[in-house]
Amino acid sequence: MYNQAMGCNTTSLQRQTAVWDSRYFSQLQKPFSSPRRLVLIDDDPSFLAIMQRLADMEGIPLDCFENLEDLGVIDLFKKYDVAILDYDLGDQTAVDISLYLNCFVKELPTLIISAKDRTQECKDLPRCVKSVLRKSAGYRYILELAVRLGQSDDYGVM
Repeated sequence: MYNQAMGCNTTSLQRQTAVWDSRYFSQLQKPFSSPRRLVLIDDDPSFLAIMQRLADMEGIPLDCFENLEDLGVIDLFKKYDVAILDYDLGDQTAVDISLYLNCFVKELPTLIISAKDRTQECKDLPRCVKSVLRKSAGYRYILELAVRLGQSDDYGVM
């Protein structure tokens, strides 16, 4: 835990796992105003579980799937306001999926996340991809950015 007398607010682990004690939590300002429906596809069950828990705590509707087949047909993306896609999803990448989304579900803001730096792989992206983030940016940051994209009128790149 952190020592309040020393002025520390959170530990690195607390920031990364979105786990806070009540002293820190009471200092937070609600970054989420109106929940939007989000979808997260990631083959890492631990990441899915933590993101789902954080979304539940914040009252944000988040549907999590380990692969695209679990979601079903690509047309189901139409019921979401924002898609969060892990870069590496077996034999498909988030770039491949976002190309489909750009054709079939126009203007669906999409975030691509990855544990690795994907700068080289993500140079020419479809218009629907608004950001490419490393997972080390933090669970809360990823969720907050997704919600902000869902609330944006012009869906501009953040």
